[in-house]
Amino acid sequence: MNQQGQSRIKLHHINISHQELYQQLYQNPSVMQYIGTPLNNEQVVKSFELLIERDGLFADQMTMMIHYRAKYVGLIQAKLKENHWSLGIMLLPEYHGKGIAQESHELIIKLIEQSPNFSKHQSLLAKCMSANKAANALYRNLGFKLMDSETEMNTTTNRWERNL
Repeated sequence: MNQQGQSRIKLHHINISHQELYQQLYQNPSVMQYIGTPLNNEQVVKSFELLIERDGLFADQMTMMIHYRAKYVGLIQAKLKENHWSLGIMLLPEYHGKGIAQESHELIIKLIEQSPNFSKHQSLLAKCMSANKAANALYRNLGFKLMDSETEMNTTTNRWERNL
């Protein structure tokens, strides 16, 4: 947020015009470093088509493109699963360290609270690899509590939770 309390970030619902950025994100090894193996062209196209088809049809999922300084620089997603909203974010590497992830999370949390599926009994959930120091610091700064860690195939994932 800037000094007047206005966000430098805008979130826009994903649409077909965002396919190029979606592809950049999912094929960039730096972006995918703490997420998984980068996708090939066919996988990206299929994933994007499924996302576009589903997103917006149901109130249990929001995929928003992050707009910063006249450019789309990443995406943030919230999915309602059982009684919690699971959060995830991806940013182009050149936009890391600028506070964009924190502002984007603050904005999507406001959208969740306005969602028709919102309930005060729900919580926010985020998972990130323990090696991803920036993501762990982000969730701590956003008021999430580290609930537990799970190690699988030599990779430890932290589970962060925050009540709404």
